[in-house]
Amino acid sequence: MDKKPTKTNQEETDRPKEQIGSLLFLITTLGFAVTFGIVSCFIGGVLLDKKLGTSYIKIIGLFVGLAMSFFWAYLQMSKHFQSMLSKEEENKNLDSNDNQQVRRK
Repeated sequence: MDKKPTKTNQEETDRPKEQIGSLLFLITTLGFAVTFGIVSCFIGGVLLDKKLGTSYIKIIGLFVGLAMSFFWAYLQMSKHFQSMLSKEEENKNLDSNDNQQVRRK
């Protein structure tokens, strides 16, 4: 007749903190990566402009940096949110299994 609680209070309060921490890490990483990608491609374009005597490669470098950075950011965010969804599904499955075991007892 012992009923096990499905979650402790500590587990319930840790989950939102874990999600906030992982989101802050994602935002920080994306900010640095996007900035680095854009700036490095632009600087590469400026250096090529000086070497070749042109004036348009820096603009191309800027757009290439923008495209690459935002594509990378999209991939990282989709991977992050996919893992969050799979964790939530796993927790729901564990909760439903715990509820079924409690009902059987």
